[in-house]
Amino acid sequence: AIGSGASGLSEREFKFVGQRLVLGQATDAAKGLRNFLGLLDDTVFGAKIRQGIEAMEIEVYQHGSQEDKDNFKYVATGRARHKDDVPAHLKQCIADGKYHG
Repeated sequence: AIGSGASGLSEREFKFVGQRLVLGQATDAAKGLRNFLGLLDDTVFGAKIRQGIEAMEIEVYQHGSQEDKDNFKYVATGRARHKDDVPAHLKQCIADGKYHG
């Protein structure tokens, strides 16, 4: 069974073990966050950084799906696994035994 054997982990514990680490190119990382985000203008980038999490919230609520919005709210303000805060789609994943944590 997955997770048994040499690792000594149960199947339940095994799902939390990284199976493969995928790294990008060092040359891409060296270009910095601005390049990755596509915010090459110093003024725009600086304004977004000063906005902090509010900039993320605006982006998600303007461009994200309903699941994106629900996930953002849960991660930004919710209590982990609290029944009042877990989004409906995650509750269904938990019920189906497919929640990845």
